[in-house]
Amino acid sequence: NRFHTSYVHMEGTPMVQTAKVAEENPFAQSYSALDAVVGKLTDRKALSMTHADLEELVEREGREVLRQLLQDHVSLRSATEPRLKAVEGSDGVDRTHVRSRGRPLVTVFGTVSIGRWVYSARNHDSLMPLDAQLNLPVELHSHGVRRRAAEEAAKMSFDEVVRSLSANTGADIAKRQVEELVRRAAVDFDDFYLKAVVAMPVMPEDILVITVDGKGIVVRKEDLRPATRKAADRQESKKTKKRLGRGEKSNRKRMAEVAAVYDLEPYVRTPNDVVEETPEAKELRAAAPRAKNKRVWASVEDDAADVINDAFEEALRRDPEAKRRWVVLLDGN
Repeated sequence: NRFHTSYVHMEGTPMVQTAKVAEENPFAQSYSALDAVVGKLTDRKALSMTHADLEELVEREGREVLRQLLQDHVSLRSATEPRLKAVEGSDGVDRTHVRSRGRPLVTVFGTVSIGRWVYSARNHDSLMPLDAQLNLPVELHSHGVRRRAAEEAAKMSFDEVVRSLSANTGADIAKRQVEELVRRAAVDFDDFYLKAVVAMPVMPEDILVITVDGKGIVVRKEDLRPATRKAADRQESKKTKKRLGRGEKSNRKRMAEVAAVYDLEPYVRTPNDVVEETPEAKELRAAAPRAKNKRVWASVEDDAADVINDAFEEALRRDPEAKRRWVVLLDGN
């Protein structure tokens, strides 16, 4: 990311005079936007609204107030950013050509514009110190929008994610852009967990649990595994229209392997704990311990053997010498 290249500040002056910024109220437009919302809530029309209409009004107009607050803040940062004589990149090259350039950023509140100094040198990438300070992405959408898109995509289709973002945020994003954001959100998934530390303390007597399972996912024909794709071709060649019988498959699914690794305090259950499900027995029974340091992942691309191998690698990372008791839970094949 060229915005995150290290740089060195040299002597310079702010983009505008600091005294001028101090005299003016940098959040004047935010106050004006808030006053406009208050005005709408106090006029005659609002006094006859139902609570549902009021909720919709406050949510819609309040989002613009929040967007303006963010805009005023980044404008203040832009106004007080010093103009430097040069910026040295991590490559040791001084960028001495300076120009002012703005860029948009689509946030969960709406789009804001950020002005900053851009430092360049011939045949080298430009550097923007303010972009690095704000940790701005190279692309258009903020990290907040990316997080919302990734969280929603884990629960629903991309079309529904587009509708959800449009209805609940100020970010109007096309379906293809949502797909790209979700892919980018997952690029460092494996690297993150390789470096992740155990968040909750683990005792030597705690059990280390590995559990795996398969889940069929309907995919396009070209994305089926080779054997399933051949079976689908044979099925199409027969042109059978009969309803599938019990145990028959439509050859439309690709198996994804799901794995989880977690730590668990030992918990002894008696036969009566299992059999007796009366309210009195449940009250007397000690509460079961909750899983700690749980990591769950799945892959439709990797084979089941690879995912299971990764699960054992994760367990060995937690217990390199295998001194703890391990439990592996699985079913099916």
